[in-house]
Amino acid sequence: MLAPLNSMAATASPALDKDPKMYEGTVVSAKSGTLDMTDNAGKSHSFKIGNEAKITVNGKPGKLSDLQLSMKVRVIVDAADQVASVSTIDMVKRVADNR
Repeated sequence: MLAPLNSMAATASPALDKDPKMYEGTVVSAKSGTLDMTDNAGKSHSFKIGNEAKITVNGKPGKLSDLQLSMKVRVIVDAADQVASVSTIDMVKRVADNR
């Protein structure tokens, strides 16, 4: 016997109901598998960076140690609360995007 669709949704993982989150701010520290940053509102955040996280620095593939103090970054956290990507924010491109 097949379960109705609505009862299947009730048993789905809570992580499936969550949307990815985006954080933008400034690097405070990037070492030992952890990125510490301050967001644009001044709130501190600390992210564990796993091997599966994609890191992009100035449009090119990078690694956590390439992120330097005061760099502007965007962090995407997936529905399972894992860091999916970290990328630097190019200020020239950012200004162009806001026009």
